[in-house]
Formats: sequence, structure tokens, C-alpha cells
Amino acid sequence: MVKFSFNDLLPHSIKDDPKIKAASECLDMLFEKHNDRVKNQLIYSRIDELDEQTLDDIAWQWNLNYDNGYSLLETIEEKRELVKSALQLHKYLGTRWSIERAGKILNMPIEIIEWWETKYETTLQPGEFDVFVDANQRGVSDKFYGDVINLINSLKNARSHLRRIQAIMSISGDFFMGAACVLGGITKVIPETPRKIEVKMDKYIGAANQQAIVSYVYPDKSVNMQIKINKEIATMFHSAYITCIYPDMSLEVSPQQ
Repeated sequence: MVKFSFNDLLPHSIKDDPKIKAASECLDMLFEKHNDRVKNQLIYSRIDELDEQTLDDIAWQWNLNYDNGYSLLETIEEKRELVKSALQLHKYLGTRWSIERAGKILNMPIEIIEWWETKYETTLQPGEFDVFVDANQRGVSDKFYGDVINLINSLKNARSHLRRIQAIMSISGDFFMGAACVLGGITKVIPETPRKIEVKMDKYIGAANQQAIVSYVYPDKSVNMQIKINKEIATMFHSAYITCIYPDMSLEVSPQQ
């Protein structure tokens, strides 16, 4: 509030008179005691500056009692918002808007489904309605449903009947999904294989021959025998020999390859 002096209200012809000036200063001392009390007379235009006790008094004056959702208020900012909307709530009392507006002020959005609406498949009878309350910000406590029922009954019209209340809560957050792929393999390194292989070799035909020779040597005679084997058709030769010795003579037989 702007402070002023009583002397500022006097005309220029007398405001500079020492006696008048002294008298005006005395009045200023009296007025100063009431300056802080003057601003308290401006209530409705200063709702954002009022203390909590003053807000509770105004709420009582305007019939914003605990049945009107005042018990659900948690902060002084919510109380200020409800007091500001008190006139509108009373003006539209008994309408759908008043219930939805009160739910918005209380940070619990309310959706009303009446019996004639086909948004959801319900078995509502004429005059009945369901209420869906978003309780994500306030949560659900033991007194939650009782306070909401009192709020709705104080604002709805007399011909409508609340059938049920459903509290809706959801959990939001980031969802991360990961995947990993592991691949393995075996690689064999093999020397290059020629596409064309030629094999050259000599061919041999082999045979085996086993012979036994018996030689008889008589007196005054000697016999020398030789056996030859063709190397081209025989590669292995096994032989045996027998030597018979008589008086005064000898004979030796040996193979020759």
C-alpha cells in the first residue's frame, strides 16, 4: 500500500504553516497504526495473498464445507483455487460441469457417464450415472471414496443417482528392450587341391619260381650244371641244392641268375 502524509491533502495556502504542519504530522502517527489494517478489508481481490486461516473462513462463509470437497484439499494453492471458483460452483450447482470443475481443482479429473450415453456398454437405469476418477496425482486412501461420494452428492442434482465410482491409476515410464545376437563359425584352411592329377609309374610283372635239383655223381665223371633265369619275367628265385659225395670224387651244383 502506498503511504501518504496528511499534509499532502492540505491546500498550498496553509500546508507550509508550522502549526498546521505539526498538526498533520501528529495525524500521520495515528493513521500509520491503521495502515496495515486497511489492506485486510480488501479480501476478495487479494485471495492470492490471504493466509490459510482467512481462506478457511471464506470457504465456510460460501458454504464450501467438507462435503463440497474441502477435505480433499492438501495445499493452500488448492484452497485458493476452490475459493475463487466458489461462485461458479454455486451458479452451476446440480450440473455435470460443477462436478467436473471441482474434480479438476482437486487434481483428480472426473469423467461422468450417464445412463443415456453409449460410450461404454453399461446396464445403467434411467437417472443413474457412473463416475471415473483419475487418481494418478492424489492416490487412493481409506477416505478417498467417501470424500468423493460426498463431493458428488453435494454438487449433483436431486434426480440423478450415483451408481458406482471407479478410480483409475496408471504407471508411465520408459520401456527399454534390448537384443543380442552371437554368431560363431569354424573356418578350415586347406591347401589348394589340384584340379587335375596325373600319376605316372612303371609297371612291373613279378613271378616266383622255386625249383629243386637233385644231382647224382658217379665215379670218374663230373658234371657242371648252370641254370639261368630270365630277369624280365622273374624277379624272385629260390633254389635248393643237394650234394652227394662218393669216394675219390666231388660235385658242386650252384644256380646262376
